[in-house]
Amino acid sequence: MFLLEAERDSLFLSADFIMNLARKADVGSVWRSTMENGRSKMAKNPVSKAEETILKRTLSLAEHWQRKANSERSERELEYEALMKRLLAEPGEKSFLTSLIDQAFRSHDPGRVVDQFRYLLQRAGIPRFFNSKDRLLLEIFRRGGFLVPRLAYSGIIKRLREDAAQTVLPEEIEKLEGHLHRRHAEQLRVNLNHLGEEVLGDEEADRRQDHYRESLGHPQIDTISIKISSIHAQLHPLGFRHFAEVLEERLATIYQVALEKGPAPENTTQNMDRQKLVYLDMEAYHDLELTLEVFMKTLDRPEFLQLHAGIVLQAYLPDSYGAQQLLIRWAKSRVHAGGAPLRPG
Repeated sequence: MFLLEAERDSLFLSADFIMNLARKADVGSVWRSTMENGRSKMAKNPVSKAEETILKRTLSLAEHWQRKANSERSERELEYEALMKRLLAEPGEKSFLTSLIDQAFRSHDPGRVVDQFRYLLQRAGIPRFFNSKDRLLLEIFRRGGFLVPRLAYSGIIKRLREDAAQTVLPEEIEKLEGHLHRRHAEQLRVNLNHLGEEVLGDEEADRRQDHYRESLGHPQIDTISIKISSIHAQLHPLGFRHFAEVLEERLATIYQVALEKGPAPENTTQNMDRQKLVYLDMEAYHDLELTLEVFMKTLDRPEFLQLHAGIVLQAYLPDSYGAQQLLIRWAKSRVHAGGAPLRPG
């Protein structure tokens, strides 16, 4: 399976996040993260005129994005948004949904799935964040789903796929190509993220790495997102130097495919839209420094000087401000040396 990161939805969420911050923020000052005795320390400092201008322009752009996203939402998207609001307002029902996903759908046996689903419904009750029609269907399922487990299972899976169709696509290339073609016709790049369980062994990490390279080799796929934990198993902070060296080699093989399958190096500036782009996602907090180290060390290799690559920072982490400043300094030095700029995520 792939996770499709839809551009319009991403803009909506980003803009909404920024605007919520703006309502609480004092534009004349900014919180800065510094390190003191190995710990992150926050301090509220006045901003410069240049920073204040950037902040105001950022908030203005976020408002523009938000209004644009609001104007283009379909009726189905509005219904889904209302459902998510009801879900987030009920902590207990979030726990139910987490338990349902984590427990009921690990098995491919219809009887096992139906039995676990009914057990959770009987223990927690019918979730109230569903609409009245769905609550009625769940009540019927709770009372009689065990009588026809295969039919009940098929109905559950069909409904889950319909609900996830806006963000999750099947990996079968004949189904995927049609969606990518439509997005490209709209002049949109699609960032694809492979879904899967946590990597626990080296064999699975090797398969994931090969899969990333195969994806970049497809002419319709131009952007993918990966995590360091998906190309190496059992990462641990105590092995920082060892894992950094191993991950650099593994990430380099993926970047190499991005270079080979993209436009010729001398044409990269003129063919930005044709370039293969790899985003390095952040994941666990304890992997922040390792992810930064691997990203910069790999792109410092001479063969990747002209490669456009991206990295994602988690805006809700105080440490991300310091990480951003480090990346900006590094990216400026890279461009000054004739290299390609950094693509923020």
